[in-house]
Amino acid sequence: MTLTEAQSLARSIDPAARIVAKTGRFWSFLATIIGPFVGRRNFLENYATTIGPVQAYPQRWIDAGLEAHLIVHESQHVRQARAFGFGIHPWVGVPLMAIAYLLLPFPVVFAYFRFRLELGAERAAAHWAVAHGYDPAYVASRAAAFGRLVCGRAYGWAWPLGRRAFERVLDE
Repeated sequence: MTLTEAQSLARSIDPAARIVAKTGRFWSFLATIIGPFVGRRNFLENYATTIGPVQAYPQRWIDAGLEAHLIVHESQHVRQARAFGFGIHPWVGVPLMAIAYLLLPFPVVFAYFRFRLELGAERAAAHWAVAHGYDPAYVASRAAAFGRLVCGRAYGWAWPLGRRAFERVLDE
């Protein structure tokens, strides 16, 4: 999917959504902060990151063509930020969403809200993918793999017992 197509899809989910490459000083600074958890280079080259309405992807992902499923997942985070901002704008919701995502009830092992936000985004992306002709078995296997990531080290073991919820994203 080209950048223009990806941007169009993202904005169909939330009109404030904006797609950028993970380049520049801000992303480098953020990678330095997150580096101890997932690796600085790994964060910049292998993770999508959404903050408010901004979806940032590694440049090579953009160059190769972004996957629609991923755009939908990250766009759901934009919608979640808007909801945390009382429907006003995703930027308004960033402080409350950051607190929920990063700190509640604990930063690691029992980060229930991080788990719920990721599960909600993945569930929406999975349902979108199946509605748009993706093979349900493929979608379910992607969701299960993402669940292992969220419930593992990369996301601070957000909710260790939550893997099964990702395996059942199409059931709900």
